[in-house]
Amino acid sequence: MINVIITTKKPITEIIELVKDSEKLFIAGCGSCSTVCLTGGENQVSEMAEILEGKKPYSFQEPVEEEYVDKKGRTKTKTIMVDREETVKEPHVITGTIVLEEPCDRRLDTKELPKADGINEADAVIVMSCGVGMQTVYETLIKAKERGKIQKMPMVFVSNDTHFIGQTQRIGVFTELCRGCGDCMLNETGGICPVVRCGKGLMNGPCGGMIDGKCEVKDYTLDCGWALVYQRLKLLDELRAYEKIREPRDYARFYATRDVNNR
Repeated sequence: MINVIITTKKPITEIIELVKDSEKLFIAGCGSCSTVCLTGGENQVSEMAEILEGKKPYSFQEPVEEEYVDKKGRTKTKTIMVDREETVKEPHVITGTIVLEEPCDRRLDTKELPKADGINEADAVIVMSCGVGMQTVYETLIKAKERGKIQKMPMVFVSNDTHFIGQTQRIGVFTELCRGCGDCMLNETGGICPVVRCGKGLMNGPCGGMIDGKCEVKDYTLDCGWALVYQRLKLLDELRAYEKIREPRDYARFYATRDVNNR
């Protein structure tokens, strides 16, 4: 039995906002966990392509202020969520799509992604997988660019939020890249998760315990997560994102047992 990483779709309005400056898009799905979760299989990749091309409307909820009269006759306002339906105002060009068997497997990504039809024309890649899959795709494309296997380095965005990892019944060697917090911030940090990669789980950094890119946790054998974020954002010429000050997270809300029903 393999890992089953549980994901849910980010709001489509968030995805549309993320890619608004990218004319040409490539979409990569997941033939494993995200297919099971209905968040990144063949059908979901096709639907995403049609929406971003402006061929299919998308549904979303919008907050609206509504007046009402309370029991004492006083007029008040409350916020209600109203269902809306729109089509993309500025359609994108989908240069290609692929459903990778397991986008979290670097070997498969290295073999299939650089030669995928349309990858060289894309300004951005949407990865419909968990956070580990997105990070693996990101690293694969960077290495492919360095080795001359692709012509340019696209931006990479994840379309799902990762919640938790299912049971594993096979012994192996693994590196943790995603904690499944359910509030994915990879789009802000260049595809590197500080919740996991920072030894202290800090939302801003580096802290005073970093020396030469290494963290004081594990006696300076661990890479500083925020130094890695800085290096990635510098590579992408997106260092302005590093200046954002983030509030501390409430980790307590992630400890209770969670479930997801995508049906």
